[in-house]
Amino acid sequence: MDSHYAIRASEWISHLENLYTNSHIKKETHQGQDVKEVQPEQAFRKQNKRLLRKYLLWAYSDVLSAWCKCSEKKSPKKVYKYITLIEQLCKEDKEELDEMHTIDNQEDQPMMHDNDHGDDLIGNSNTWLGSSPDLGINANEEYEPYLDKNIPLYPSAQCYTQAILSLSKSKELGSAQRANEILYRMLEIYDSGEWGRHKPGVYAFNGVISAWANCASSTLGNADRAEKILNLMEELYFDGDKPEYDHLKPDSISYNTAIKAWATSKEDAAMFRAETLVERMEEKYNAVGDDFLDVKPDSYTYNTMITGWLRSDLGIISTENAEALLRRMVEKFLDGDRDLEPHQKIFSSIIDKWAKSDPSKNIAVKRSIDLLNLMESLYENGCNQLRPDKITYTNIIDAIARSRSPAGAQMALLLLETMETKYQNGDRDVKPSAQTYSCTLLSLLNSNMGNKHIIAQNIPKRMRDLGVEPNAFTWNYIIHVASMVDGNEERKMEAFKVALGAFQTLRKSEDHDTDSFTYTFFLKAINHLMPQSVMRSSIIKETFLECAKEGKVNDQVLSRLVWAVPQEEAREIIGPVRISDIRNIKAHHVPKAWGRKNVYRRK
Repeated sequence: MDSHYAIRASEWISHLENLYTNSHIKKETHQGQDVKEVQPEQAFRKQNKRLLRKYLLWAYSDVLSAWCKCSEKKSPKKVYKYITLIEQLCKEDKEELDEMHTIDNQEDQPMMHDNDHGDDLIGNSNTWLGSSPDLGINANEEYEPYLDKNIPLYPSAQCYTQAILSLSKSKELGSAQRANEILYRMLEIYDSGEWGRHKPGVYAFNGVISAWANCASSTLGNADRAEKILNLMEELYFDGDKPEYDHLKPDSISYNTAIKAWATSKEDAAMFRAETLVERMEEKYNAVGDDFLDVKPDSYTYNTMITGWLRSDLGIISTENAEALLRRMVEKFLDGDRDLEPHQKIFSSIIDKWAKSDPSKNIAVKRSIDLLNLMESLYENGCNQLRPDKITYTNIIDAIARSRSPAGAQMALLLLETMETKYQNGDRDVKPSAQTYSCTLLSLLNSNMGNKHIIAQNIPKRMRDLGVEPNAFTWNYIIHVASMVDGNEERKMEAFKVALGAFQTLRKSEDHDTDSFTYTFFLKAINHLMPQSVMRSSIIKETFLECAKEGKVNDQVLSRLVWAVPQEEAREIIGPVRISDIRNIKAHHVPKAWGRKNVYRRK
């Protein structure tokens, strides 16, 4: 819903506010008396003002409700404005009612009849506009159904709950604290016994937990505040001396939201606090009698915990804990809990985390492939959500590339071939992306395959056959792979031609541009693959000067240059620089214009 109707409703509020303001009754003080007295007809007018106040409260409530349904950024602020106005009205009503109770009742004074104050204060405007008395009412029965002479007006539970839920979605600083304060005002009114059938409900508590959870990542202590609201729910619900809170039964949302607060928190040991809440859920769910709560950990619980561990900064421990939770989830699913069917994205996220873990541990590839095998097994047994897609395969190929294993290229190429075959057979979700091919090329770098430069050279054709356009990373990594080829002069020259072809293709491309990596890799290829000769020196010089002209010189380019040619020749190419050992030259030693276009890009 957009804000059009809420804005229009807000504009009409001013008319009713003017009527209410103009109904002000002057207080008369008799000489020599400290007590303010009001004549019967003035008391009657006060009752009329109370009725106007109730109408205005209804109007505020309707506008508040309208703003609650809006998704605009300013909506929570508007909602808080109107709940504040409602509370101000109710405060005025209480003060005025207290004053009226000090007046001596006269026999001929119109009496108001007690009415159930539990009527919802947020009625549909149409229900009372059609039958409402004229603002100059002169008959008591006109307003009997709306007011109670003994109980002041209060905001309804629905108003308060709507305000809390709106604030829980706000990113504005202080919104969670405002929601928290509103909840405690609800509890105060409810405990007073004057709120009729209105009561603070589970939605209100969950809204405050959510408000704290949504800002737990930005402010230390907010996750703990979220958990304290959950603890308060439990305390009130299980307190045998407070049967009036029997309705306040914590549900899975209550626990899951508090778990989310800890899972997104940056506090120390946050995930261990989240695990404690999961254990509480299991304890309550497995309890018997009055201690039972229907709060079985569900897929949201596990997914939140897994995501939380993946976000934590505990290295391999984080990934191991995330995978352990996933395998526990799978185990419960296979034991018959169909609500715990895992999703492909969770598998892919853990595989991606393994890919980015410390390669020196030499376990990332194995764990990633084990997860892929588990996914394929579950998919073949009916878990349709677990069909591996291009993200899954690409993450595993990335893990292989990062492992720098000499045998990794064969695995990467096999996975790539599997993706290509599945795609050609109709599985559109496994179409390799440019990133997939880039990761495959990277896996070739440390391979001992003698023809890896030929495999790299053929990658662009394989890409185009599937409708995937090679990009700058593709050509850069082909140059890089070729630069790593060892062997006799014939093989090295063959590899150099591959590198040169990729270099020239990228230079001539209208869609993609060279960068510092292009020149770094190509200088490396020249140095490693070409024998010492005048032509070699000439190519090195021309390559560097072109790099400088394009503004793409960085530390790596300079390093490749000075180690590819004698020091005197390097000084001649670079020009005058104030440095004793040219091999220690850095980008800040050369003109800034030489590195003006250096930009880091993702593959």
